[in-house]
Amino acid sequence: MTHRNLNYYLCTLLLFFATIAEAQYEDNKSIPFLSFRADLGQIIQTNDFLKGDNLHSTPMTEYYAYMLEVGLQSRGSKEWQQLYDFPSYGVGVYTATLDNRAEIGRPWSLFGFYRGTFFRSADFRHTFRYNIELGLATNWHCYDEQTNPKNITIGSPVTAHLGLGLDYSYALTSNAQIGLGAGFTHFSNGAVRKPNKGLNLMSVGARLTYLLNPESYPTKNILPKKKDNEIDFTFGMGVKRYECDTTLHPELTSEFKLGSRYMVSTLQVVYLHQYCHKGKYGLGVSVTYDEWLGSDTRTVGDDVEVILGPTRKRFNFGLVASHEFCIANLSIPTQLGVYLYQPKGISQQKKKLFQRMGVKYSFNCGLQAGVNIYAHQLSKADFIEWNLGYRLRISRKNAKS
Repeated sequence: MTHRNLNYYLCTLLLFFATIAEAQYEDNKSIPFLSFRADLGQIIQTNDFLKGDNLHSTPMTEYYAYMLEVGLQSRGSKEWQQLYDFPSYGVGVYTATLDNRAEIGRPWSLFGFYRGTFFRSADFRHTFRYNIELGLATNWHCYDEQTNPKNITIGSPVTAHLGLGLDYSYALTSNAQIGLGAGFTHFSNGAVRKPNKGLNLMSVGARLTYLLNPESYPTKNILPKKKDNEIDFTFGMGVKRYECDTTLHPELTSEFKLGSRYMVSTLQVVYLHQYCHKGKYGLGVSVTYDEWLGSDTRTVGDDVEVILGPTRKRFNFGLVASHEFCIANLSIPTQLGVYLYQPKGISQQKKKLFQRMGVKYSFNCGLQAGVNIYAHQLSKADFIEWNLGYRLRISRKNAKS
């Protein structure tokens, strides 16, 4: 993996950690805690390598993992903490042991987490929660044409780590809590380097949490409803690398021969309505410039060269439906888009539907920065999209609930 690709992942992680650090810095009334979690789960067999097309000729089915977390349990000193019913957040270390370690490795990761609340009893003894994790994983045995040719699951030594989960927590004492839950974990490099089919895991787990300085929780305030309208202008950029289709180039000896890198940029304008503190939805238009569109390839020896096509053949225009899950100044945008126009007369037609999911931070001055996974078919990443934007508020009013 190049330094440029590693920097992409580091910037993503730093953006997430910066938000957590800011929250911790501003909130000196939260309760610090340590947490240990153990998971046991199944590997979802989404490609031939996991199904048994590996050097051991054995399907990969089971794994177990451990996590150590350091975090803060909020006490409602900020308005958003009361709004989300006293969430917790922090950083953690993850390690997993999977079947066939010789070819897949034994990954570990550093991640940031946010643990929100669905329901909490009045005495704070019973809590049902959801968990979001975002980090970087390494120590993979990734694909290598010579030494690890079967591993099409992980294509680079560093990947993103995304975790989603649900759990129930019970307070044994004022200091100690136990929990049971289930989760989904995804590892991928966002198509920065191929082959990279990605790794998906399902698990059940148990957690033990120790609060270092427990205190009583304040009374939860009733907050006014929030209604906000805005127009977001966003410019994004990414880098893709061509993966050669060897059915078109049978003279190549490698199953996955990589060609040149090429640039992708996006411009979108989205109208959003903030229907409550926790969410926004809206519609917009999107323009995508893809340097590869309209191009061709030729083989020179054992290499593939990209011959760029005319500029007019590189544009796609689409319509997007957008939603954002908001946590103070941080939001998690998801989009479903459809291309209304694609250039004609080229072989690299994109799928009609495309998707985005990522993380975005909005500064008080209106500037925004974020990163998305730009994908199609709800599963296949096209590229990592780095965004800068501006939020234009066109109306703002708060109404009593």
